[in-house]
Amino acid sequence: MTTKNAVVLTSWGKNAGGGHLLRTKKLAKLLQSHTQPRTKHSKIDFAFLNSEAQSNIHNNKNSKKTKTWQDISEFRAIIAKNRFIIIDSYEVQNKHYQALLSELESSDLGKKDFCKSILILDDEIGFLHFVANTLRQGKHTPQNLSKLSNALRRIFVLNGALGSEKLLRDFMKNFTKDFVANLSCELDFRGDFAKSSEKLLRDFVKNNVFYGVKYFVANTDFDFTREGKRKRIKHILLTFGASDTQNYTQKTIDALSQIISTQKKHIFSSKVCAHIVLGEFYPHHLEPKSINTKSATNPTKITHKIYQNLSPKDFASVMRGCDIAISAGGQSIYEIAQNALPFVIIPTATNQLAQSSAFAKKKVAILLCAQNQANLKTSNPIKSSKNPKIQKSQPPQKSIEETIKKNKALKNSLSSALLQDLPLQAQLSQALLAITPKNRAKLSQNLQKLQIGKSTKKIAHRFFTFC
Repeated sequence: MTTKNAVVLTSWGKNAGGGHLLRTKKLAKLLQSHTQPRTKHSKIDFAFLNSEAQSNIHNNKNSKKTKTWQDISEFRAIIAKNRFIIIDSYEVQNKHYQALLSELESSDLGKKDFCKSILILDDEIGFLHFVANTLRQGKHTPQNLSKLSNALRRIFVLNGALGSEKLLRDFMKNFTKDFVANLSCELDFRGDFAKSSEKLLRDFVKNNVFYGVKYFVANTDFDFTREGKRKRIKHILLTFGASDTQNYTQKTIDALSQIISTQKKHIFSSKVCAHIVLGEFYPHHLEPKSINTKSATNPTKITHKIYQNLSPKDFASVMRGCDIAISAGGQSIYEIAQNALPFVIIPTATNQLAQSSAFAKKKVAILLCAQNQANLKTSNPIKSSKNPKIQKSQPPQKSIEETIKKNKALKNSLSSALLQDLPLQAQLSQALLAITPKNRAKLSQNLQKLQIGKSTKKIAHRFFTFC
């Protein structure tokens, strides 16, 4: 028996790129493969709905443009009629979280055959901030706190980013130190409500929140044990996500061409091939001819291969043949890490800063500073609410430069030259010089120790607890 009342609310396209769609597809596949017999569903068929104003079903050219799930009335209707729901989009606002809780609180959760599970992919702890602020505003009194608790039992939160455990620990530490103390003073419940609120949130985090790279929903096609090494770099992978609106692909090709043609230290082979992987929504006209340079002073021959819309299996195959990679800071860095391929990260959006910094801090990648900070693509994790308290609680956006300056561990993992406001070519040149054969081997070994996605089965098991 197949159930069709399962839905993924996400974003993809020229603006959102393809990262959210890719990881929700992997997550849906994981849940489908772990459907428990007692759910009475042999297969769960997820429908994918897009927040962007375009065809609402992926790869369905005949699909008509419809009202997107961002519309709050549409969102409520979707939540009400579906049993299994995955939410992964930076377009989610506090009003959507409020509608979600309201729907669950008004449902008969105690009914024997009631079945509903919601999984939120939350890169910036937005949902936990929302719950904490809801409690602080007193919207849930001691009399109906249990109703909120029962609703939260049906909601699961996932952040599989490297280093996200610290993000969660810091949130809980601040919650205990500041929020609970203030709540105890503000409300005349002799601290009982504060204690109940703290226990509610701690129980939710303990049982329903999955943070850390061990929960990253990985594709095993990318797993690879890298053995042996070339003395010089021969194959270079370039990948900048599904859209690359700022055309970092072309910028990197131009920089790489200059670096190779003027190399002083022979870090490259006599024949170098750049493997350029373009995403589905790449909007530019690529000019790879700029990489085909060969001078009398430098006999290195540079060629290129261009790929687009690669399947995960084919993408993994290309990776396995490469010596290093140059990538944006999106979801692809986890696939590169699974492949144990030494790589350089060039973040192209602010939402890539945290995980890019985490990889540099672990000393498993080299992070470059982005040029033209004002032009860096901004991606707002949670759109601000009109409520000043909720608005105040949202974690502030930081530029790449600020992130690096305040992170001592990150500073130590980079050469001083990479911290300067240098052109991309100069930064990339310094990075490539640092990736010696010995360092490449060490980076590969460290990447293999990350254990990416080793505990994802726990997510699927918990997701079907009530169905």
